[in-house]
Amino acid sequence: MLLWQVAVEFLAASRKLASQGFTSAQAWARLRDFMDLFQLVVPSQAVFDHAQSLHQVQGLSFWDAMIIGACIESGVQTLYSEDLPGRTLDTKIRIVNPFR
Repeated sequence: MLLWQVAVEFLAASRKLASQGFTSAQAWARLRDFMDLFQLVVPSQAVFDHAQSLHQVQGLSFWDAMIIGACIESGVQTLYSEDLPGRTLDTKIRIVNPFR
């Protein structure tokens, strides 16, 4: 699954690669490739409900809570993130750093 927020963050982060020759057009093309491979998931009321608990009770940032809330709602069992590994959450989601 491809969460809408991750898609947006990918495009925003790709701007940092312009000095290495990675253009905006290439970033959009790569995003289209990802969207062809993965179902795009947009937030629902249930995602916000999960995120509220994760944010207020477990202390996650709003944006991290939205990502994990979307994973919970979509039935994702493994989340690949370089930012979240090592966090102990009251969820059944396994968080894996894809760069290790």
